[in-house]
Amino acid sequence: MSEIEYKQVKITKLFTTTGGNGKFTKKFCAQNKGEYPLYSSNNSEIFANINTFNYDGDYLTWSVVGFAGYVTKLSGKFSITNNRGILIPTDMCENIDLDYIKYMIEPIFRNSKKGRLGHNGQNEYTTLNMTAIKKINEKISIPIKADGSFDLDIQKEIVHKYEIIEQTKNTLIQQINKLLEVNIKF
Repeated sequence: MSEIEYKQVKITKLFTTTGGNGKFTKKFCAQNKGEYPLYSSNNSEIFANINTFNYDGDYLTWSVVGFAGYVTKLSGKFSITNNRGILIPTDMCENIDLDYIKYMIEPIFRNSKKGRLGHNGQNEYTTLNMTAIKKINEKISIPIKADGSFDLDIQKEIVHKYEIIEQTKNTLIQQINKLLEVNIKF
């Protein structure tokens, strides 16, 4: 197998950054209940379900406040509050795997955040707004074919390896937690 070649690309060449909508308040959500998910800064839960959506497709989003810089891939019809940013793919995103990009940019975003960090990452309150994203000069490496086009197959292979690592980490965390629950007395 030959060595993989990579192209270095700025995030802002691949995506246009934009923020969510400030109109999506708790009051708005209560008055506009529906079937479409609305996401806020929380990376794992839906903020509310409303009767409208701003996006339809596959997108990468990031938490602007709280645990800022964590990246989440969202799919389907949804909206986001102003506590979440979204990366809109440019024409350069042909043959780009969003899961691959997520793994590449999240460490960069997390290193670019500002604010208060708690002990061991707990009680963190950090921010990473669109202006900060636009100022990131670090480039990401994307595998390319011999003709210089992005190699989607290699990206998917790399994503698969990251997924195996994530599964292994989760299994180890579960095992550690079980061991911590054991109370041995002599």
